[in-house]
Amino acid sequence: NIVEKGTLPGGLVLESVTADTKEAVITADENLLKTTKSVRAEVDLSKITESGTLTLPVIVPTGVKAVTPELIKVTVKVGKQEEGKNISSVPVSMKGLSADQKAVFKDSSNGRTNLYVYGPPDRIKTLGAEDFQLSVDLSGLPEGDHTVEIKVEGPKDVSWRIAKSTA
Repeated sequence: NIVEKGTLPGGLVLESVTADTKEAVITADENLLKTTKSVRAEVDLSKITESGTLTLPVIVPTGVKAVTPELIKVTVKVGKQEEGKNISSVPVSMKGLSADQKAVFKDSSNGRTNLYVYGPPDRIKTLGAEDFQLSVDLSGLPEGDHTVEIKVEGPKDVSWRIAKSTA
């Protein structure tokens, strides 16, 4: 058995804990062998800062004379804790129009769309529409109706999905 002790540092979530060894052989008197169902290794989650492999001692009940293996490798995978939120009605600007050109958004969004933003909880709480620049590049387009990809620029430490990718 792998026993998890403590809690991961803030901002991390446990994805998996796996041992490279599934069985151990113990040497003990017959009565103890009959009552011993398993041995264990303990992972102190409070000391984990990134994914990796640990070498841990196999912990046995009192009275066990020997255990093989004495050490096992345990792989711990962690990920970053993420939170998400919707940012509504983010304005989309038009770029690339010459002075004599005019453009309008044809749909009912009035040049706005929504973003779903996700990343570290402390960072997500502080974000708003003003932290993102959404734009369409209209340079070189002839007169007429066009569907253009909306480009998003925002903070590097978060990710996002745009509700509508074209305008």
